[in-house]
Amino acid sequence: MNATEIDLLLVEDSKLDARLIEERLRLASPGSVTVRHVMTLTEGVGQVAARRPDCILLDLHLPDGVGVENVEAMLEAADGTTLVVMTGLNDEATAIAALKLGAQEYLLKDQYDGPSRCGCCVMPLSGTVSSVSSMRSARSNTFTPATMY
Repeated sequence: MNATEIDLLLVEDSKLDARLIEERLRLASPGSVTVRHVMTLTEGVGQVAARRPDCILLDLHLPDGVGVENVEAMLEAADGTTLVVMTGLNDEATAIAALKLGAQEYLLKDQYDGPSRCGCCVMPLSGTVSSVSSMRSARSNTFTPATMY
């Protein structure tokens, strides 16, 4: 992965939705997004532990979690990572709750009918593009006991 690529973790249980989201991201931002796709919250948390992504795109309806509880669990696992909710749930109270918890955006899947509309999904991520290199550098320079030896 090069310094300007975004490592995006897509947590989405629908293979069709995942494929559409991946394609729209690639069309909206060719060559700058690498997508890792998992289908459950548990797998997503595991991926975060294995390799922290630059951004997480999270569905709210997963086989092992529903609603803002998914946001809470993922934010806890991925402390400080950009989290964007992309869901079919058009509910203002849920959107407000997710944003208050710390989600960067709350996007509705059915509002994305092509790459031009997907730009607003990439926009929360594109701020990440310019800082991916510096974030990675900061992460690698973070003091941990393992780096002492």
